[in-house]
Amino acid sequence: LLVLAAHAAMAMHGLPLMRHFGVSELPAAPFYSDIAVDAQGTLYAGSREGVMVFHSGVWELFELPHRAAVYTLLAASDGRLYVGGSGVFGQLQREPDGSLRFIDLLPRFRDGGGAPLPPPAGFYGLLETPRGIQANDGSLLYVLRPDGRVTRQPLPEGTGQPLFVVDGVLHARVAGRGVCRIDDDGVTPLPDTGVFGAMRIAGMWAHEGG
Repeated sequence: LLVLAAHAAMAMHGLPLMRHFGVSELPAAPFYSDIAVDAQGTLYAGSREGVMVFHSGVWELFELPHRAAVYTLLAASDGRLYVGGSGVFGQLQREPDGSLRFIDLLPRFRDGGGAPLPPPAGFYGLLETPRGIQANDGSLLYVLRPDGRVTRQPLPEGTGQPLFVVDGVLHARVAGRGVCRIDDDGVTPLPDTGVFGAMRIAGMWAHEGG
């Protein structure tokens, strides 16, 4: 695991900007889907076996329910840590004794009749915008609103992974349509982006003039 920690240098006091951990030093198999660093400087790395946690110079493995694989992590602006993976979507909370506790957020989402939703195959792409904390299962966007509400929004067929936040708004590449803005008004294709509909996009940034 090679950690480029420039974005977290202020949080990870005393650590070099680059540090290498060999397989023998890690508590899980070498598969690193995502990383996040909280305000206390604790590093979290997703793996097929759960969340690898590097705290006070020591690695440990935190297993999720059903030993679910982790696909996405997010250290949110409010200090909470969110995790998504194989059939799981939740929050990791640090307890007073220093242990971690998993809080399952999926039961908060209900179908039109108020019944619990069956867990999807996986949750991906945890992102934060003013709209809230957002994750997707490939066909639906799950949103935890700042006011405590939860909502779901269909994603158009052909939505590619990953999704991106640009100027505080979610965007995605949609096959056959190009780059689209996704917000409470729905899905809006951006002008003159159709050429990107057949491409895999690795990054997206705001440009002067929009």
